[in-house]
Formats: sequence, structure tokens, C-alpha cells
Amino acid sequence: MLDFNYKMLTLAREARGLTQTQLSKETQTDQGNLSKIEQGLQKPSKDAFEKYCKALNFPEHFFYQQESKTSISDFFYRKRMSLGAKEKLKLEAQIDILRLLYNKLLKSVEIPTPKFPSLGQNKNFLIPDIAILAREFYSVPRGPIKDLISLLERNGIAVINLDVAFDKFDGMTVYTDDNYPMIFLNKNMSNDRKRFTLAHELGHQIMHLPFRFEHSIYDRLEKDANVLEKEADMFASEFLMPEKDCKNELFNLTYKKLSDLKLYWKVSKKAIIQKAKTIGMLNDRQYQNLLIDLGKRGERVIESFDVELDEPKIFQQIFKAYSVDLGYSNQDLASYLCISETDLVRVKNTMSNSKLKIAI
Repeated sequence: MLDFNYKMLTLAREARGLTQTQLSKETQTDQGNLSKIEQGLQKPSKDAFEKYCKALNFPEHFFYQQESKTSISDFFYRKRMSLGAKEKLKLEAQIDILRLLYNKLLKSVEIPTPKFPSLGQNKNFLIPDIAILAREFYSVPRGPIKDLISLLERNGIAVINLDVAFDKFDGMTVYTDDNYPMIFLNKNMSNDRKRFTLAHELGHQIMHLPFRFEHSIYDRLEKDANVLEKEADMFASEFLMPEKDCKNELFNLTYKKLSDLKLYWKVSKKAIIQKAKTIGMLNDRQYQNLLIDLGKRGERVIESFDVELDEPKIFQQIFKAYSVDLGYSNQDLASYLCISETDLVRVKNTMSNSKLKIAI
């Protein structure tokens, strides 16, 4: 018989957004004992364990899974501002549970093997060159990328839109035990922001994860996190808007041209202005003036117009395979995934792109 896994208790508690104090009060159990249980120093009594299961709404076998909580700090965030500690713990726990579920779902359903361009041992690559190499590797035609999510999913990269309750989180990448990447996005962002975040995360996966991919040329442990973020931004800019394809369009750039360029390239006006500055189409004064123009029109935070972005489909296909091809009922699947049927519905809504908020 499997042993109680104390790490899963911490994971469940954090996923519900509860502190040890709050869980102890809700269950009328001793917080000191709860602390020792979560440190692996003692096992819960039968009575306390039943109370934890009921309060956290997880079945007993959830806590006997031998998976350990992921150190998500090892992966990459894309965030506009620092998250509060409580928000961060809850979000990371919910994401880690979704990662564990995806691990299990892939045991009986096949998806495309993750594919990434090999950069060999050449450490002289410029980041824009890596972005162009990636476009060639993924057979992206010249010009804007139309169906970016479909492109990622065809190459084994899952995309999940999370309807989180705060706007300080843009996205992040985590991996299953078998190295299948998952990109989590804040679905409340504008589509141009989502597209840039997806390309940014792809840049991390190609350039900064040598512990996952043999031929990655950058050792993330040797670089400051801010440097890695800037490199991923540079990759995203060139991947979505290659200099050779857009340079002529950015000559004599004015505010009036930004809307048409945004709708064509499917990136934000601010990203277009930054691109023009980066490739030498704007000097410092022109660059600042265009940013001022955005501010005067109230577009520094929320821009006018939105761009097209396709929807994730990979999880709809996975859940359909379990239901139709493998004959799993909701009860069967919930039992296999070690969650309640209520949570299974929520997970399906989250992973299949429903408008319901994440509520694991």
C-alpha cells in the first residue's frame, strides 16, 4: 500500500488558497500537528485526515500519490508586476495540480512529441537569428503568424488559458515528467499580449532550458533573470515580426500607421514601436514621441483594436479520447486523476477553454 505523501497535503491546501492557520480553524484541528504533518515529521490521525479531505474537497487517494510538488521557481514567469505571496502560492499550486493531471492524461493518449530546433554547440548565434531559425524549423511562411496556438500544439506544446482573478500574471511554462511543455496564459489579457507571451515562452524553451533539451546553447544558471527575460522578448519580437519582412513598413512610422500594422502583424502598437526603435527605424526622440502619442490617447495600458488568436484544442481532443475512444465516464476519469467529479468539471472547463474561472 502506498504511503501518505505529506507534500500533497501542502499542495492541496495552497491550491485552495488556505494558510495552515485557516485550515486548522476550519477543521478544528491542531495547527502544530498540521505543521509537523506538512514537514513529513508525523502522519495525520484518521479523524484529522478525514477532516482535511472534506475541507479541501480532495478524495483520500489524492494524498497517496507519489508525485512531489514541482519547484515552479525553476521555470519561467512572464509577469508585469510581482505577485503577492498568497496569490503566488495559490496560482503555483493550481498550475502544479494541472501539470500532475496532464502527466496522467498522457499515459493513455498520445500527442505530438515536442519539437525544438537544434542550435548545436554554436554560441555565437544572435537571438534574432535563433528566432528566424525557429520560423524555418516550424515551416512558418514569411509575414505574420496566423494560427500561433495551432503551430505550438502541432509541435507538442500545450496551451492553457487560465481565467485568474488578477492581472499581474501573464504566463509561464512548466513541464510534465516526460518533458512535455505546458504554457499557461492569463486569458484576460488582450490577444496581442497573449501572442507575445506565447512567443516569449517559446523563446525560453528553445534558448534557456539546457537541463531539458540537449542542444540548448544558453545556460540560464549563468545569467540574471532580467537578462533572460530581455532575451525572450527579443526572440518574441523577431519571431512574430521578422526584420527582413517588416523593415520597409516601419520606415517613417507615424501613429496613424500603427492600427493597420497592428492588425496585420497581430502584435501590439507598443511592440511595433519598440521593433522600429530596435532595428534603427526610429531615433530616441521619435520613439519617445510615439509613446507619448499612445499615452495621450489612453493606449499605454489598453490599446484600441484587438487581433485574432486561435483557441487551444489539444485538451478537447484528449478529453474526447478518454470519453469516446477509451470509454471513461466522468466518475472513472475523476477517480483515475485523484480528484472529485466537481473538480473534474472545472478542470475540463479550464483546459478546454471555457469562460469559467480556474477553481481547483
